[in-house]
Amino acid sequence: NVEQTKQLIDSLSFARNYTSGTLSFSEENITEHQKKEIMDDFERTIFAGLDPNQYNVLWIEHRDKDRLELNFLIPNVELQSGKRLQPYYDGVDRTLVNAWQQLINDKNNFTDPHDPARKRLSATSHDLPKNKQQLVENIEKSLIQLVESGLVENRNDVIEQLENAGFEIARKAELSISIKDPNSSKNIRLKGELYERNFKLNSKTRTAIEETIRAYQSERRQRIERVERVFAGAQRRKCEYHGKRYNLSQQRASTLDI
Repeated sequence: NVEQTKQLIDSLSFARNYTSGTLSFSEENITEHQKKEIMDDFERTIFAGLDPNQYNVLWIEHRDKDRLELNFLIPNVELQSGKRLQPYYDGVDRTLVNAWQQLINDKNNFTDPHDPARKRLSATSHDLPKNKQQLVENIEKSLIQLVESGLVENRNDVIEQLENAGFEIARKAELSISIKDPNSSKNIRLKGELYERNFKLNSKTRTAIEETIRAYQSERRQRIERVERVFAGAQRRKCEYHGKRYNLSQQRASTLDI
């Protein structure tokens, strides 16, 4: 309920009244059943030990970027006690959420961002204005196609293709290339392996990449077993923390739904 969530956030006097974030998928869409299951599982993970009537979450779906995004907005309050509730502390909860991500991707056979086969040759900066973000993504897609077709094998080739496309190179750094923005005095920085000074694609590097991919995929079972152990330990600690903070019974605070 959008209005209910807004009113709840506005009623709080904490320094930070809400937490927001996004579950972002490479897939354009997934089934409605999968969405519901993933949202419920995410809530059980970050609110471990709490009942649904102890927290509020607003979910909003976006599919306007050729990918699925499930956006969440959480008022930072435990509804029964009125105490502040912080669903995510990066230093504490990153391990839990990263493990959850890997298990969800494996269970649903989604794109694995950790798979070397999926390693992006280019990285975009999320704080770019939307029009610049789109420009950087278009440059990346074009260059990757040229890499796959064999027309780009090193950074000099990248620079040549950028200049051929009409971009003026403003700066060449160790790990990036900056191009001039015709509509602004601020340059656009291109970051990622593709733009690094030592980038060079040849038969040796191709073989090394293929071997890394094979090793990663062959170790799937052992990797998932390790992640399951990490997840179970991290979620147990989260559950115990909530139990102490909100005076949950020992039985509830030690029960995990994984």
